[in-house]
Amino acid sequence: MKYITSIIIASVLLCGLWSHQSYAQDDSHSLVEHAVRLRSPGDDWPRHIHLERTIEEAQKAMGLEDPFGDEFYRQVNEYLSEEQAESWKITHLLSLVRLLGDTRAAPGLVRMIDNDSPHSAYAFQTLTEIDPNNPAINRIVDRQVRRALAGPPYLTVGAELLHAQPADLAIENAERVIAFVRAERERLGPTTTDNWDDTGALSRVGQQARIGRNFAKMYQWADIDDPMTVIEKVITNRYADGPRGRIHPDAWPRIHQAIRRRGLVDLYVQEVRRRNPDAELHEVPGRAHIAALAPHLRPDEWRQMHVNAGPD
Repeated sequence: MKYITSIIIASVLLCGLWSHQSYAQDDSHSLVEHAVRLRSPGDDWPRHIHLERTIEEAQKAMGLEDPFGDEFYRQVNEYLSEEQAESWKITHLLSLVRLLGDTRAAPGLVRMIDNDSPHSAYAFQTLTEIDPNNPAINRIVDRQVRRALAGPPYLTVGAELLHAQPADLAIENAERVIAFVRAERERLGPTTTDNWDDTGALSRVGQQARIGRNFAKMYQWADIDDPMTVIEKVITNRYADGPRGRIHPDAWPRIHQAIRRRGLVDLYVQEVRRRNPDAELHEVPGRAHIAALAPHLRPDEWRQMHVNAGPD
């Protein structure tokens, strides 16, 4: 009986110790734990209201005038690097980091991507938006290209990855992938039941690379023209009559990334305000400025603006 009692007491003590350690771990990330539980307005809310409400709620929940200061980002980077939390918490935290648009979260995002986290795609998208000139971006794209060239299995280098790079680098990487696909198709020969999976995978890899290359060539002006010319083209093409005068909707990520990378967000907003004095534009982080100005095309215009991947 004494033996059983001792076991029960030991179990209780161990449970208490485990609970204390768990609490201590959560407490070390207390600001993040509060942040991921903030109520988010619906998607129909304008971004500036979303940001303002989020900050107000954080101030109340955390009891801090500046809830998203250095200590918060220290915890964010540690939290993302460990990634031991539930998936929904990571997703909510990435959404918050993206909304705030602060480069202090970049180290944690880079480590997530380097560790091949299940959330690495979202982390990469967030990184490119909040820190467009981070040197890790080109390294990450190059790593994916090298993985693709090491196939099979044939891994795709998505066009969205290439959009994150300046046009010259994107074209160079796309051409490397296209050349690899061409060589592999020649090696495999005609499509048969034996190589059906491989040839199909290669077709998808080649298509994404060609789309990335073609967009980089079509919109290279966003990387090389003088700032005012770029802004003029973006605004003019946004409001041009007919689909031929518009920028392809799938190309906006590349255009926006070039504007961020070149530090033209303020000039972009200033020029839009000058031309549209009644426009409701609010002082929010740079990436949010761009999101608010993204064009909204009708479905029929989207269909007319289809861009073929083109031949090799």
